[in-house]
Amino acid sequence: MRFISAETGEDLDMLAEENPVMEKAVNKLLYVSADEKLRVEYEMRLKTELDYHSVMTRNFRKGVAEGEKRGEKRGEKRGEKRGAKKIALMIAKNLLKKNMAVDDIADATGLSKEEIENINASG
Repeated sequence: MRFISAETGEDLDMLAEENPVMEKAVNKLLYVSADEKLRVEYEMRLKTELDYHSVMTRNFRKGVAEGEKRGEKRGEKRGEKRGAKKIALMIAKNLLKKNMAVDDIADATGLSKEEIENINASG
């Protein structure tokens, strides 16, 4: 009701400051009632805001996609490393069962002597 009864630009400015919905309504009113120069300025400001939000959204999505891609690569590398380690431990365990020397197993698998001895100790 205050919007309809506003008599001055100051009244409209106060309404716009109090409520974001009223701010949009005031801007639309100014757009409709403005002269050509003001309407062009309003349209330019609106276009600038829309362009800004569009660029920010696009950059955000791009950043998320790049982050996911990096995370996937890191995860794959970790998984490959863990898998290789697990295979080396299995091979070492089998070679220990065949009574192969710890030094030879270390050379063949890339495991440390301590890791092989831990397998031997755990059975």
